Amino acid sequence: MSQSGRKDAILGFMSRCHPRKTTVKIVADYLRSIGIEVTDKTVIRDLEEFADQHIVLRDDRGKPHGWTIKDGYDLIRKLAARHDTALPLLLADRYLRDLLPEEVVIELSATVQILQHHLRDQDSCYSHWLGKVATISGGLSRLSPRINGGIRETLTNALLKNEPVRVIYRRQDNEVRERVLWPKALVMRDGVPVIVAQEPGGYPKQYLLYRFEKAIAIASTVSVTATTGFELENYLNESFKYFLSSQPFLLRLRIEPELEKELLERPLSGDQRIQYDRRRNFLMLYATVVDSYPLRSWLLSQGDNVEVKGPVVLRNLLTTIVANMAEDYGLIPSDSAVDKLVAPEE
Repeated sequence: MSQSGRKDAILGFMSRCHPRKTTVKIVADYLRSIGIEVTDKTVIRDLEEFADQHIVLRDDRGKPHGWTIKDGYDLIRKLAARHDTALPLLLADRYLRDLLPEEVVIELSATVQILQHHLRDQDSCYSHWLGKVATISGGLSRLSPRINGGIRETLTNALLKNEPVRVIYRRQDNEVRERVLWPKALVMRDGVPVIVAQEPGGYPKQYLLYRFEKAIAIASTVSVTATTGFELENYLNESFKYFLSSQPFLLRLRIEPELEKELLERPLSGDQRIQYDRRRNFLMLYATVVDSYPLRSWLLSQGDNVEVKGPVVLRNLLTTIVANMAEDYGLIPSDSAVDKLVAPEE
């Protein structure tokens, strides 16, 4: 019999034994009784693999060791037969682990191991779905810093239970300081987990998870008012979009034809319009936007495919940046790029 079939037989037997414990010898004898020739070492290896996957539990207190299957195993097997629940759980394990409390991640991992095990044996189109979907980022992919699992567990548990933690945090300038924080949110920013937290009497701030050097849960000695009045959606709108102004303005761009289709499919704003300027023989884009770091970054990333015609302040800012880049690369900026910091007449 195949390895998969043997493992299925072990899990099925242990499920029928649950909640009673069993031993390696009992499992091996059962397998032999149904025609599966196996050694005790093979059974031990299978059980230890299941234990690493949090599917079975090992009790080391007695000799021989006792083994029990995870509570809820039969329910998880039923979930595997329901694709409307199995697939979302598998996708959550792949894409949402960084946004889940550590204890949930551990439970989810065990569930996913069982789901994958049973989905593989189903002759169904759903069993291949995970190999047909993916998410990718159009930005520059950078390596993620290593995050201490114990610190992550402490912080996510504190966030889950609305409790304070005593931490040691290293700032970007390498200043290390101990502080008490109330975690208020966990946000993924460009693939990096960020803890939004508040010191007693302070305001919510962003802390990169990988910069925590220590985190210890503490008894709540701080007024609960430190945890009230926080709305994540409002905070994201105010602090994570990097707005440089709250006042919208009309952005005027000259764009190259190759950008037109992309911007028509995914416009910069709801009122965006693109017009062909017959007199000067180029395309003009008009859109009401708010000044932000992402907007400036996007404009610079387009190179000579876009030219800011207005507003003048934004054009002059980008002109200065481009001129400095030209100087850094050993090019000689033209007078019009450095000295003539005004937008051309429309």
